[in-house]
Amino acid sequence: MKNALIKVDQYKLVVLIVLLIALIILVCEEPATLMSSEMAGDADIQQLAENNCEGESSTVQIPPLPKSDDSLKLNEANMGLLDTGGIMRYLLSEDKKTWVPLIPEDILDVLPDDFELTSDESNVWHIFDGGGSVLYSFNSDVLEWNMAPEKIMEAQDDSRSGDIPACEGAKPARLTSVGTHIKVVNALIPLRSSPDAESANYMLSLPKGTHLEVVNFPVCTRFLGGANLWWGVRTENGIEGWAAEASAISDVYYLQEIK
Repeated sequence: MKNALIKVDQYKLVVLIVLLIALIILVCEEPATLMSSEMAGDADIQQLAENNCEGESSTVQIPPLPKSDDSLKLNEANMGLLDTGGIMRYLLSEDKKTWVPLIPEDILDVLPDDFELTSDESNVWHIFDGGGSVLYSFNSDVLEWNMAPEKIMEAQDDSRSGDIPACEGAKPARLTSVGTHIKVVNALIPLRSSPDAESANYMLSLPKGTHLEVVNFPVCTRFLGGANLWWGVRTENGIEGWAAEASAISDVYYLQEIK
């Protein structure tokens, strides 16, 4: 009997020791598990923060769109602005702070190598030559570059030299030379004091059928996505001015030689 009691006590002791060992293992492993979970949580938070930072850095904060009579649309691929015709009119500056108007190829072809493109205090963009003279100014309302008035005057002087200039965007010239007699066809058109449609230079209206004499070779001026050849003309009353030979945006001719 005594031996049996000793065996039971030994069994209980073994069970107690096993339970104590299990308890010690459990107590030691739980903080490690908690620490591992906390570290994993911290790692997830850090990764999320990094992702957020990367997302913020990849998002370009674009400046407000320029005011225009046309509806401009953002082209995210090129970071530029398209007009309703799908033509790129602006590109985002390198510092991502402003929109810079694009210079058309036909104007680039005639610019000096030392030209500069800058905006003034009124946010109007100008193209300057190396001497600081304005060559063109950008009209943001109609999205067009206009020749500076001084350059228009120079072009007027050049028109007296006797050449019909190349004029990309304009209809081919049908009028031929100074001294020819012409008439207004197809529409009532304005007679202007300078060869452009942007200045406040309106003189009088020339109704369809009006007879004129050509007194100066034409000047090429860009307008509404195209261009006009402006001829120096004289009315039958002796008033001299400038009249566009054709439309800048359609196939309509306004002037025709009298054969």
